[in-house]
Amino acid sequence: MSDLTKQKAREAAEAIRETGKAALSEARDTAQETAKTVRETAGEAAGAIRDRAGEAADTVRRSAADTGEKVASVIRDRAEKQDDDSVQRRLLESVAGGMDSLSHRVREGSLSQLVADAEGFARRNPLLFVAGAALAGFAIARMTQGRSDHDEAL
Repeated sequence: MSDLTKQKAREAAEAIRETGKAALSEARDTAQETAKTVRETAGEAAGAIRDRAGEAADTVRRSAADTGEKVASVIRDRAEKQDDDSVQRRLLESVAGGMDSLSHRVREGSLSQLVADAEGFARRNPLLFVAGAALAGFAIARMTQGRSDHDEAL
């Protein structure tokens, strides 16, 4: 092989090496840009999901607070039908006040704080917690039963 041919072969090999380096560098840059775009898109998607979950939680909180206020109103109405000095009246008024307070906390508080408060209360007063849950369940069932009876009448 002549020196000229060897020289041309070296130049061609060098050109191929340079082209390969450039292609590798471009591929690396493209991969980094793609990874950055994927991270940004994933972050935006996670943010959108958090926003929607927060909106849903707010809707549920408002609905629960509204229901609590309605339950307190029903309990208060029942209390007004009792004798002025009766134990039942004082107990029902106390429960209604507690429901109003709870409804306010539900409306204004964060979900994690509400769960922590409920867990703490249940640990400190398990019987009262169960009794309150049962009372709330009965009141909600009564309200929904009254609503479905009203809907059927229409």
